Amino acid sequence: MLEPPPQSRGRAPLFSEATALVSIGPDRLGREAWLEPNTAQAWQSMQAAAAAAGVTLWIVSAFRSIARQEEIVAAKLRRGLSWEQILKFSAYPGFSEHHTGTAIDLATPDCPD
Repeated sequence: MLEPPPQSRGRAPLFSEATALVSIGPDRLGREAWLEPNTAQAWQSMQAAAAAAGVTLWIVSAFRSIARQEEIVAAKLRRGLSWEQILKFSAYPGFSEHHTGTAIDLATPDCPD
């Protein structure tokens, strides 16, 4: 288990993991992406509307378990990043909306993630 950064110590996790998820197909890197059913439906509608307007949207990330979030943060710590650097882009496990299955990160072909 990770030692939490000072700002997370003693705080209860803000988000619980989703229990009902549906596949929304592959993300930008070809990994299977998952969302809770209502969010998946909203994503499909948004993606269709964007496509009709000539805009391509890619999923960069969707549902992420607390365990996966811990792996991501631990890997960044092993690479020598500070908590300050990590927390600019990654939430501490238990504090990411991605755990709920209702958050997605998007990109388009001509923009960085």
